[in-house]
Amino acid sequence: MITGYADQKQQAKAEELKASAYLFKPFDNDELLDAVRKNIG
Repeated sequence: MITGYADQKQQAKAEELKASAYLFKPFDNDELLDAVRKNIG
């Protein structure tokens, strides 16, 4: 999940719903690529 809001409540809900990553904007390109790589194996 990518969001413009740094809200701990939303992050907790995303984790509860099994989100594989939760990135706050602005995020670093390497952070996004790491999340993608983690999920595609």
